[in-house]
Amino acid sequence: GEISKEELISVIDDPEALIVLDSLQVNISQFIEYQEMLYEDPEAEHSIGDIMEQILSSRGHLPCTVMHLTNMQKYLRWAIMSDLSNHLLRQQNALQDIREKVDDLAKHLFPERG
Repeated sequence: GEISKEELISVIDDPEALIVLDSLQVNISQFIEYQEMLYEDPEAEHSIGDIMEQILSSRGHLPCTVMHLTNMQKYLRWAIMSDLSNHLLRQQNALQDIREKVDDLAKHLFPERG
């Protein structure tokens, strides 16, 4: 079957599930951060098998493998690009606000032009 982000969150929020994940030494915060990338699209669904594999690979006592490094690189690339996109959007909005204020000021100072 498939699992949505909402379904996964409800599982992670379950106290009994947290006890099981803790007993498996799953790094919950790292797992949740990685899910933010996988579920960036709100309509996304992932197979239960894939989620289980991610849970098991998020156990803190595991030795680091190439797969772990590749997944971390993928996550870091996504996180940086996501932050840059958000920053760019904020800057564009700020510039639009400045343009509107300059236009309003110009209309006030030079009413004959506008």
